[in-house]
Amino acid sequence: LFNLDAAQIEGVDSYFRIHRPRRRRQPGEFSSYSNFGVALAARALVQTSHAKDAPSLMEARVFAPLGMAHTTLREPYQPNNLNVYDLPAPLSPQLTQGLSDGFVWDGATYSPQPFDHTLPLSGALGASSTAQDMAVFMSMMLSNGQYGGVQLFNADSARAFRTPMLKVPEGYNGWASGLMVRAAPSGEVTYGHGGATLWFNANMVLVPSLNLGVYIAANTQTGGPLTQSFPNLLLDHLSGDLVRPPLMPSPDMAYADHRDYYRAISGQYVSTRRVDGGLEGAVTRLLNTVAGSGDRDGRLSLATADGLSAFVPTPAPGFFAQQDAEDPGPAMETGGLHFLLSADGRARAFETASNLARYERVGWLHSPQTLGWLSVVTVVLSLLTLLSLARPRQRHEQPTRAQGWATLVSAGMAVLWLLALFIFHSWRAGLADNPGALFTRWPSGSVRLASGLAFLAALGALYQVASLYFVLADQARYGEGWNAWQKMAHAALVAWSLFYAVVLMLWGALEPWSW
Repeated sequence: LFNLDAAQIEGVDSYFRIHRPRRRRQPGEFSSYSNFGVALAARALVQTSHAKDAPSLMEARVFAPLGMAHTTLREPYQPNNLNVYDLPAPLSPQLTQGLSDGFVWDGATYSPQPFDHTLPLSGALGASSTAQDMAVFMSMMLSNGQYGGVQLFNADSARAFRTPMLKVPEGYNGWASGLMVRAAPSGEVTYGHGGATLWFNANMVLVPSLNLGVYIAANTQTGGPLTQSFPNLLLDHLSGDLVRPPLMPSPDMAYADHRDYYRAISGQYVSTRRVDGGLEGAVTRLLNTVAGSGDRDGRLSLATADGLSAFVPTPAPGFFAQQDAEDPGPAMETGGLHFLLSADGRARAFETASNLARYERVGWLHSPQTLGWLSVVTVVLSLLTLLSLARPRQRHEQPTRAQGWATLVSAGMAVLWLLALFIFHSWRAGLADNPGALFTRWPSGSVRLASGLAFLAALGALYQVASLYFVLADQARYGEGWNAWQKMAHAALVAWSLFYAVVLMLWGALEPWSW
């Protein structure tokens, strides 16, 4: 998604061909935000308007007419360093000088970061602007497309920017032609859009009832909570409601009286905003799975990689409201929750008030906890396999040739499993210090190496299955071969290795060639 090396920027056409996702569902079922989808819409506009590229189209139709001289979709790079023909022209030297650096807190100071290029996806993300230009843009949006004698769009388009396209529960975002329609805690209906690159976070919120536009940007990797919470805090201040106590569960929704209800919605759910298959699908499934569970106070706790948030049940079945309006955890991005219940009362998925994606229930096989425990067992069995090689052989032990090969293959598989799991765990632990690496260094060499080692171990498991009959059959003279417990241990080890390999395959983790 991002490239930190200007000499390695990918061409627009090749990007769309290589990274094209597969369709999982028919259009219109529900929302799942996609950078690729928005960029594809921009490509369609470029084609139908006969423009050169998305930055040129926006300059001609929006930025230049409004006088937004410091707003652009272009990026700084040296064209002579690239062998790519279909990239927009680079950012002018004058605007390049005015670019802010992005910063990351390293524990002692804020260190500047390189420019994070997203040029192939122009129109979906990566715009640069100033507060003054954004004030002009928001004024135009609040005035139904008019500003300074310029009319950019008509009243019908203005309504489209504020009217949800999908039918959703009241208070939930239905996506109005690319903009997010939401109800602020103060009660005001707003529309706008937030966004983030690796080092920058921004948010634009328009409040038609107050003729107010709020734009806030931060040039730090950790600025997201500030840009997301500030517009609501400002609206609270303007409404005079500065203190909003947390919601409390009503006594009639106590856990003790509704155990079946809370058990029906408790479980693990994975976001639909992810890659569906292959190695990238395995990693995004692992990182985008959340856990919901009811507690004895009648609340629902949602645990994600970003923390923990609490929700309070509402009188409407399946609906939960954010308990703390200023919760800095996952609730800041999700808002309220709406669980979709099956005929048997069990939740199959839930929607969020922000409506960026749907979260679908995960079966035990695709649960990160299941994969974690299976991996722990594999590590233990691998270590025991290697330790068994150090056991001195008794004089009467004379393994057959097939059993000797099986021993060597088992030892090799143990080494491969241990290396694969260690390398992957080290890579994932490194994301805590540098989460941007997931977007800038994919496909990661470490992940692909771990997948390749696991793939070789899976091939070893197939060999063990194919040779199992010969290993268990005593075909040597004078009673040579393993005793009964050795055969049982080997058969159990082969069965476990095959089972673990199948689980990894179903996850998509055995694809070292995956992009």
